[in-house]
Amino acid sequence: MSEELEALREENRLLRATLDQTKLDLARAGKQVENLQAELEHQRMYAATAIGQVQDMRASKSWQITAPLRALSRKKYKATVRKQNPEPPIVERFRDQVTCERGDESGLESAAKVALVASWSRGTTQSKSVSTYLQELDRGGYATVLISTCEAPGKLEFPHGLPAQTVVLRRPNIGYDFGSWALALDRYPFVRRAEQVLITNDSMIGPFEPLTDLLRLTEEPGTDITAATLSYQVSGHFQSFFVCFHHGVLEAEPWQRFFDSIQEKKDKMDVVYAYELGMHAVCVKNGYTHRELFLPTDVNAGGDNPTLASWAALVNKGFPFIKRTIYTDPSTAPGGESIGEFVRYRYNENLEDWV
Repeated sequence: MSEELEALREENRLLRATLDQTKLDLARAGKQVENLQAELEHQRMYAATAIGQVQDMRASKSWQITAPLRALSRKKYKATVRKQNPEPPIVERFRDQVTCERGDESGLESAAKVALVASWSRGTTQSKSVSTYLQELDRGGYATVLISTCEAPGKLEFPHGLPAQTVVLRRPNIGYDFGSWALALDRYPFVRRAEQVLITNDSMIGPFEPLTDLLRLTEEPGTDITAATLSYQVSGHFQSFFVCFHHGVLEAEPWQRFFDSIQEKKDKMDVVYAYELGMHAVCVKNGYTHRELFLPTDVNAGGDNPTLASWAALVNKGFPFIKRTIYTDPSTAPGGESIGEFVRYRYNENLEDWV
């Protein structure tokens, strides 16, 4: 009996010791919680102060004045990173993934005039705009090549017709329009020396009228390059949606280097800075002459994109297209919500039939 009593006493002693240690641990944990709560409150106060300072800084005049410098610094940093980790050009990455879906490619070698039409569509059925544009270029004597980045399976369909000699190429949807033009020139290097090489795209709705006059003006002698429009947005440059190279100038080394070095860009503004402005820079730097058929002063575009800001004035000056962006987002252009009525009144056409 005494042994059992002694064992119970020892067990009680151990339990009391364990309880005392637990109380001590809880007290220490409580102190740690208090310290953590105090530290959290301090950090909250610090964050609130920092946020207030950032808001004050961003509202300051100096912050607004230096915004362009910060943007330039970010672009410079991104450019440095890209230079350190360059990707192969589009032509090296995708030339083996370009396929000819339709047309006789051999006929391009003897063509004096060639139009390379960059295109994208969600589905395989092509719009009336695409068909009509290709037909008008064909009537103007151009051998036409449609370079499509459509990702939908199946062959492209042209319910509104297609010139018999049009070549249709399919390629991966990477590299925007400049990637399409680069891959076409890489596939058909002899095209570079053609008398007229028009690089263009399907970013316009139309043409709502024959292109006879527009193409005649485009091909008038006197310059190395003719573009449809000049824009002062960002900086002065001819816009890339319609640019005609004359007398085989594309065979010259600066232009070969430019198109052969086209790389993938993550967004359209990067493309504008690197390649639309870059194409104009190659022209000026190497002494090529250029002219534009429609100047900002002709259509009162100021420093804005004339195909958006002055779309109606361009039409009235003889440019029978309307930029597709206005159709998809009317807020991008003054009077954009009225383009359907405008087309119906001027051309007796239903705009919906063209897109």
